[in-house]
Amino acid sequence: MSTIFNNANLKSGSRHCYILLLIFVVIYIFIGVLWYKRDSLVMQSISSIALYGQSEKPLNIAIVVITNDGGTKGYSYAIDTVKCYCKIQGYDFVLAGNVQNSSCNHSDHYFRRHCHVANILVTGKYDYLLFIDADIGVVNPNRRIEEFIDPKFDIEFYDRFVNQEIMMGSYIVKNSDWSINFLRNFANYQYRLPIGKGLQHGTDNGGIHAYIAEILYEKTRHIELTNCKKIYNQSRSWTDLFVFESCIRDMMGVNTDFGHILIFKKGEGWARDNWLTNNMINLNRDFMIHAWKDKQLTKYGKDLPLKIGYKHRARWFNPLVGRIDLAKCNPKNTSWNYNPNLITTKEVIDAELERMYAAIEMEKIDRLSKMMEFIRRVDSKSR
Repeated sequence: MSTIFNNANLKSGSRHCYILLLIFVVIYIFIGVLWYKRDSLVMQSISSIALYGQSEKPLNIAIVVITNDGGTKGYSYAIDTVKCYCKIQGYDFVLAGNVQNSSCNHSDHYFRRHCHVANILVTGKYDYLLFIDADIGVVNPNRRIEEFIDPKFDIEFYDRFVNQEIMMGSYIVKNSDWSINFLRNFANYQYRLPIGKGLQHGTDNGGIHAYIAEILYEKTRHIELTNCKKIYNQSRSWTDLFVFESCIRDMMGVNTDFGHILIFKKGEGWARDNWLTNNMINLNRDFMIHAWKDKQLTKYGKDLPLKIGYKHRARWFNPLVGRIDLAKCNPKNTSWNYNPNLITTKEVIDAELERMYAAIEMEKIDRLSKMMEFIRRVDSKSR
C-alpha cells in the first residue's frame, strides 16, 4: 500500500513547521538567557556566604600541646594519636615546653601555658590553634577541626560535662589581636587570684570564670558579679569552687554566644572525659577523649563486658588495639584498629550522658542554694 502526498498540503505543512521551529528557537534562547542569569545570581549568592566551619581558602591550623619539658613522658599514648591525626589531616603539631622566660614569667604553670599559646599566635604562622591538654587523644581521625570553627568568634570553649566549668584544658583560638590580648591578660590573672592561706582558687580552671565574667559584666552587672566573687574569695575546697563557678554560669544563662567568645554546650564540643561512659566510645559521635595519662592505662579482663554506668576516674582502657605506628600515618590511612569491646552505639552513649546530665543539673541547683551562706558570711564580717 502506497501513500500519495498532496503538494499543496505539503507546502502548507512546511510553512507551519518552519513557524513552529522558529517559535521553539526563540523560546529556547529566552529560557537559556533566564537560566544563565538565575545561575549567575545563585553562584553570586553562594560565593558571598561564609559557611559555618569553612572558609574561602584552606586554613592554616595547628594543634598545640604544652608540657613541662616539651616532651611526651606520661602522655605518650594520647600524644601519638594526635601526631598521627595531624599527619592524616594535614595540620601542624606543635609540642612546646612550658618554660618560664622573660615573655612568660608566670610562676603558675597552668596560667603560663596560655601565655605561650599567645606567643605562638604572634608568629603569624597559623590562622587557628587548637590547644589541648597533653592527656587528650584522638579516637576518630576522620573528623576535622573546621567542623567546630565559626569565624564569627575569636575563641571557642566547651562546657565540662561533669560540672558547671568552662573547660580550660582545650580551646580553639583564632589568630587575632583580640585573642592574643585575651590570652595574655588571662595569663596575668594569676596575679589577681584570691589570696589567703588554705584558699582553693582552682588556678586557671577557676580563674577563667572570673576573668570572662569581668569582660562581660563588670560594667553592666556589677552587683551580681561582686556576689559571685564573695564566694570565690573564700573558697577553701573544690566544693566551694564549684559553687562559685555555678554562680558565674547562672549569670551567663543558657547562652552560647558571648560576642568574641563561643561556649559549646555539654556534649557538643570536640572532646569529653573518658570515664563518663566507662571508656566506651562511638565513632559517629566522638572525636577526642580526655584523661589518657600513661600511668592510668589499665588492661582489663574481669571487667568484660563493660558496664557503661560504672565510673572510675583513675583508669582508662585504650580503644585502639596496640600502639600507633607513626610511620604509617598518612592521608590514605584513616582506618584505625579498634577494640570492639569499647565500641558501642550512639544511642547508648547519648542515653548515658542524658542520665548523667539530669543528675548534674540537680547538683547545680544544690550548689546555687549554698550561695547565700557564703554571701552572708562575708557581709556579716564587713559590718
